[in-house]
Order: sequence, then C-alpha cells, then structure tokens
Amino acid sequence: RSTLFPYTTLFRSRSMQGCVMVVRRYKTNIKASSFNGIVKTIKKYGLQDYFIIPKAKLQITCKINGYTIDFAGLDSYDKLKSSETQEGSYKLLVFEEAQEISKRELCDEVISTFERGEGSDGFRCLWIWNPPPNKNHWLNIELRNTNEEDGLLAFICNYTDIPVEWVGRQQLKEIERVKRNNPKL
Repeated sequence: RSTLFPYTTLFRSRSMQGCVMVVRRYKTNIKASSFNGIVKTIKKYGLQDYFIIPKAKLQITCKINGYTIDFAGLDSYDKLKSSETQEGSYKLLVFEEAQEISKRELCDEVISTFERGEGSDGFRCLWIWNPPPNKNHWLNIELRNTNEEDGLLAFICNYTDIPVEWVGRQQLKEIERVKRNNPKL
C-alpha cells in the first residue's frame, strides 16, 4: 500500500490530462506521510528531473505537463473546496488513510467539489486505507457492497502480496511474531 500509492499517483500525474489532489483527515499528518512518500518514490526511481518539489509548499509539479499533485487536510474543508489548479483540472482525488475519516458524507462533499465543472470527464477517486477493526465502520460496509456495476473496483492486498524487499526482513519477523502471539490479527 505505501509503495503502490506514490507510484500510482506519480504515474497518473504524468499520463493524465489533469492534476491530482491527495487528502487526509488532518493536514498535520500529510507532509510526514503522503507528501514524503511521493518524494521518496520520485528519488527512488531517479525522476527528480521531471518534478519540481518546493520545500515550503505541499505541491509537486510535473515539468512535462505542468500538472500538480496537491495535498490537503479535510480538517479545513472550506479551504479545500476553493482549491483551483493553474493547469487543467483535478482528474484524481486520493483519500489516503481513509479509515481516519469518520463519515462517508464528508468524502461525498469533497468528491462533488472536485468532479464538477468543465474538464471533469475522466475524474477518478483512489481510496487507500487499513481496514478498521470495527466491521460497521463505513469503509468496511462500503467494501462489502462494492461491485463493478457501480464502477467500483476493490483491490485488497497485504504484506504477503508484495516483494520481501518492500516489506523488509525485520518487519516480516515482527509480523510473524505478532501473528504467533495474537492469531486473530
């Protein structure tokens, strides 16, 4: 998940005809997680020449097409709903760590903010989260009700689905230790 998100977001910003907005519940968390994850991926794959990454702004700009990857917190929705792009329009809205968001209604408001207007054709949402333990959390209910007829696609993965190098051998040992001590996890 932590590798798929930045890679997908970078790919979409370069290949789509539009910008990307990444949101988390609280803006205070976004620099240390989502923003830094994308910057790390840019560096890992040697893509620094293709992106402008200012130190003081939560925005990454693709030099090829001028499209941006912007970052915001849902704790300041009034500021978020007035977001504008300098080039094109938003084509991808990423809900990072979506389990932190307590109500689906807030997400619906955000989606309607970004998918409206001219240039919204091809708009998509990407939801990334760790499953909440409460089976009645709205995300778990949404996942159970997901079907392709609604245009929704669910991809579920865990540490067993990705290369060992991405997880790290030490982390794998820790996961196995936790599983032995609490098999219900």
